[in-house]
Formats: sequence, structure tokens, C-alpha cells
Amino acid sequence: GLRPYLYQKFPIQKLETKINALLPLEKMGLSLDSDGAELRWARIVCALALIFALLGYTVEGSLFAHVEARPFWYGALIPIDFLLGASFCGLSWILAAGIITYKVKGEEIPSKLKDLFYEMAEILALLLSVGLLFTAYKMGHGLFEPVKAKTIMLFLNGPFSRAFWMFEIGIGLVLPILILLYAARRKKIAGILIASVMVLAGYFVKRYDFVVASQVYPLIKKQHPLSSYVPTFMEVLLISGIIGAILLTYTLGVKFLPLKEGESYHAL
Repeated sequence: GLRPYLYQKFPIQKLETKINALLPLEKMGLSLDSDGAELRWARIVCALALIFALLGYTVEGSLFAHVEARPFWYGALIPIDFLLGASFCGLSWILAAGIITYKVKGEEIPSKLKDLFYEMAEILALLLSVGLLFTAYKMGHGLFEPVKAKTIMLFLNGPFSRAFWMFEIGIGLVLPILILLYAARRKKIAGILIASVMVLAGYFVKRYDFVVASQVYPLIKKQHPLSSYVPTFMEVLLISGIIGAILLTYTLGVKFLPLKEGESYHAL
């Protein structure tokens, strides 16, 4: 199988020696041979991964924000919206994936990890509260801009109102906040899992409506006053493939990487 090759050491010692000589790792206390080096490096890598992940999604929002042809996309609020979405969706994914992993494997969640989940649930509730206030400001501010008002009314009292109020606001923000606060106080892991899945489902609908509703009003007046969009079969397959690839990558990581406290590559 492929497992023996995952931890095979390749002849790159010379390259590592040169890199270590150029970097002041010893002075920074990050020498690979020092005690606790793996933990320190893990913290650094995780911090960098968090920063670049948030920046990446914010840049994606900036691409929409520069499209002047679509008024609802254009503006400085969109990158902030994407940044907030990336923060609480990422936290929801970590909570949901962590809890489901232990449930599927039939293992008891360690007490320390449970306490961490409860703290993360409170942080997620705070982020969702900020997201709710930001959504109210974004929609309210847009109503005073004539070029955006028609599109926003599609969400508030139009064809997209059910998806907006039920999924984006209800399932994606309000209900998860209440469930997370209750679950964190009552120490209910199941409540955290349910709320995390609700956040992910609500945000998926939000991004779908964000793309579709912004293109409802055509730029050419001779076109139909209201257009519609249904995903094609290939688009459904593409999204399904991306989700499947993410789940497969996570499954392989859980299976082969030492994710539990006390495990190491040598133990595998």
C-alpha cells in the first residue's frame, strides 16, 4: 500500500542543512532538535495557515468588490463579508469535523478536547453575532443606494426572501447563536454539532444567493425584467467533486497523521 511511503525519508538532508543555516532557528528557540520543537512548529504553521486562509477568502471577496457592472457586488463591504464568513465557517467546520470523527470511530472525546469545543462554541457564537449585525448594516445601508436597492429587495421581500430569512438569517445565524450558547453552558456536544452544521448549510445558501440574485436585473433594458438560474448537471458534479475531495483529504489525514495527543510519526 501507500502507507509505508508516507513516512519515508528522502535524501534531502543537504538541502535541510542549508536552509537551517540560513534561518536563525537556534536564536528563535525553534531548532528541530530542541525539546518541544514539534509543538512550536505546529503552532507557527497553524497560525500561518489561518492567516493565509482568511486572506485568500478575503481576496476572493475583493474580486467581486471590483465588479462595477453588478452593483450588489461592488463596494468595500464585500471583502469584510467574505472575511467574516471565512472565520465562522472555518470554525464550524473544525467543530463539526472533530465531533463527527470521534462519533464515527466510536471513541470518547477527551475531557480537555470537550472543554476546548465548548470554548470554541462560545467564540463561534460571538462571530455569528458580529456577522448578524454586519448583515443588518449591509442590507440597511444598501437600501439607501438606488443602484443596490432593487437587488436587496429581492432578499427582503422578493423571490429570494425565503432563502434569505430562513437559511441565511434563521438557520445560518440566529438559531446557531442560541443553540451554541445553550450547548456551551449545558455542556452538550450534540448541540454544538447541530449548530455547526446549520452554519455551514446556511452559508452555502447565502453564497449561492449572493451570486445568483446579483445577476437578476439585466444590464440591457430590452431583456426580460427578471431572469432565473438553475445549476447545470456539470456544475452540480463539480461542486460534489470538490466537496468529495475535501472529505477524502480530511479522511486520509485522520487515518495517517498523528492527530491525537501523544502520538508521533514514529509510532505509526
